Amino acid sequence: MQALLDGKSIVVIGGTTGLGLSAARALLEAGARLVVVGRSAESCASAQSQLGLSAQAISADARDAATAPRAIEEAVERFGKLDGLYHVAGGSGRNRARSSITLARRKAFAPRQTPATNAA
Repeated sequence: MQALLDGKSIVVIGGTTGLGLSAARALLEAGARLVVVGRSAESCASAQSQLGLSAQAISADARDAATAPRAIEEAVERFGKLDGLYHVAGGSGRNRARSSITLARRKAFAPRQTPATNAA
């Protein structure tokens, strides 16, 4: 029986640790070939040894605009095509967005002084 993702080429940005590495393992089990991206050389080396020959780990920062195109190029060069990209990196700007949302909430729910509350 053919695996669901047999022969598919997938990039996993943030795929060298945590949830990204778990996803990479599941994708491999389903037959995919991977390029996984991690920020540190150590996490990339560890992921490469765990994932084996059907994966290529590269070290790059997800916050850098050149990272995704570089990973896609690597997948196309290594596997001849790209079928999917899964972006699960924690350093992708979500923390900045979360901080902005928190600040907006604080402003929205902050006590306001109105003419009625100023009258004493």
